[in-house]
Amino acid sequence: MPEAVRLVHVTCRAIQGRYLFTPSQRLNDIALGVFGRAQRKHPIRICELVVMSTHIHLLVDLGSVERLADFMEYGCSKLAREVNRLTGWSGPVFERRYTMIPVSNEEAAQVDVLKYVIGHGVKEGLVERVDEWPGIHSAQARLRGEPLTGHWFSRKDEYAARRRGEDFDPFDYATEETVELSPLPCWEHLPAEEYRERIRGLVEEVEEEAAADREKSGMPACGPGAILAQDPQYRPKKLNSSPAPFVHAATKAARLALYQSYSWFVGEFRKAAEKLRRGDRDVSFPPGCFPPALPFVPG
Repeated sequence: MPEAVRLVHVTCRAIQGRYLFTPSQRLNDIALGVFGRAQRKHPIRICELVVMSTHIHLLVDLGSVERLADFMEYGCSKLAREVNRLTGWSGPVFERRYTMIPVSNEEAAQVDVLKYVIGHGVKEGLVERVDEWPGIHSAQARLRGEPLTGHWFSRKDEYAARRRGEDFDPFDYATEETVELSPLPCWEHLPAEEYRERIRGLVEEVEEEAAADREKSGMPACGPGAILAQDPQYRPKKLNSSPAPFVHAATKAARLALYQSYSWFVGEFRKAAEKLRRGDRDVSFPPGCFPPALPFVPG
């Protein structure tokens, strides 16, 4: 990731498009506890967090690619185990590695991505308003002035208690965790109240555009009840998917600059990897990367 880039758009998708993250009070509490604990152990600046039935969106003010990787490894691993426990699903929960798309430092680009993320649930016709989404939605928390708080459940301590023959409440071995939200980089200079009003303005735009689309198509929103009634293991017959953009940028110049930066990085990485394969153990890799593993050493 280029050092000049601050904002990245991270997406994690459930395997086979299943509704494994279907909102419920229990899942919301667990997921917030997982992400809160992961953020405390591997501090990253989360600007937005939205959990849909089939995927998760994060906007992150990137300080370190390595720290984000540690956060995602820790959080997604624990969340996958909890989802299996909660839904009865057995096997992988995530379809593949998370995707991380850089966003240029242009205000227009960052605001456009912000609007896209906080519009989830409404723009797809699932609910009419953002505050109706029954799952985790950071825009709701910002507008209501509420913390994103959940619980981390220590399954290790629960297992030990069962071995001792104890009867315990589910929250006896739980720790309250909170996901801390940071401002969008281009708006970090704004007072808190003005920042909240700008979020409110974007939410209103999303809701007005979605209402116009519903009126044009004649299709009403599904409503929170239909979302909550979904079967988490349901697998859609057809997935509506489109290729993710390589970068988010508002101008051609900014997009080209990010392309060129990545092209240079890939070239330097490949040169270093080739030297490593030839036996040069002192080769230098470009900063911000994960070098390939060394080859197997036969006996």
